[in-house]
Amino acid sequence: MLNNIFAETLSECCELSQLWFREFYLEMTMGRRIQFPIDMSMPWILTDYILTSQEPSLIESIFYQLDLYNDAADYALKKFKKQFLYDEVEAEVNLCFDQFVFKVSDAVFTYYKQLASK
Repeated sequence: MLNNIFAETLSECCELSQLWFREFYLEMTMGRRIQFPIDMSMPWILTDYILTSQEPSLIESIFYQLDLYNDAADYALKKFKKQFLYDEVEAEVNLCFDQFVFKVSDAVFTYYKQLASK
């Protein structure tokens, strides 16, 4: 019993989906429109900051920010039981990952271009 209470408490403390949800506005449109650009998404803001700061200690934890989308998707399906919220999370994570790959590949290209010019 104590283990179950501990597990539930730990799960609630680690669940960070609320950093993504804008449920009121999304609920009003029932998923018909994309309301928020990626630049307003907290997981993307954190990811973009890590990529642009070039701080080696932050680079190690870059995928933790992207895990917020997993929490949000899980919450959308299991707690809210709303497919359109899940679809919104999925669309945003796809866009975010594309931008992430673009920024990382651009940084790698720039690094090796500068290295080759020496």
